[in-house]
Amino acid sequence: MTITTLNNYIDGGWVRSETTFKALNPADEKVIAEVPASTGTDVDAAVTAARRAFADWRHVNPTVRAPLPAHHRRHRQDPRTRTRRGDHDRDGQNHR
Repeated sequence: MTITTLNNYIDGGWVRSETTFKALNPADEKVIAEVPASTGTDVDAAVTAARRAFADWRHVNPTVRAPLPAHHRRHRQDPRTRTRRGDHDRDGQNHR
């Protein structure tokens, strides 16, 4: 099984964290992903980017913003996101 290394999504792009930790499947304790161990610097960068984006976003008409959550629901169907949601059975296989 290939182990996925996840990154932080900050300011419109994927950013590698300085350190990671192993996410384990609790049923068999096998590693299912390497997850960022985000630092204060990572969090500060994300908050700064979010504040900067919100300055414009808050002025976007709600009728324009409303359809955007549908995009995120579709994104959840992406096989790469399944590891993050933990959709694995005891045998480590993805069952969604």
